[in-house]
Amino acid sequence: MQSHRSDSIKQAVSAVRQNHLKLRQAAREYGVPKSTLFDQLTQRKKGTDGQRKGYSHVLAVEEEQALVSYVEYMASQGFPFTRAILRCYIREIVRRSGNLIFPIFH
Repeated sequence: MQSHRSDSIKQAVSAVRQNHLKLRQAAREYGVPKSTLFDQLTQRKKGTDGQRKGYSHVLAVEEEQALVSYVEYMASQGFPFTRAILRCYIREIVRRSGNLIFPIFH
């Protein structure tokens, strides 16, 4: 994902809010993707506390690092993980850790 300079985003948001430009025009003029500008204007991807929405981390940092190492090792041996296999591994790690709060894998 390409990062965009925050000053360009702020200027584009300001232009739209002050009715100087429409969203598409501001996106084009300031070089900001329309979706990014829309998200900034509507706060669509943020919760009421200003934090991003979504699930919290399922795995501890150490568990995630160990899983990444294992996935990379298996791929180097000619056995790349599919998304389904990776989900099974994550589900099992979560089950064994007792952290069963992540409903997407059930």
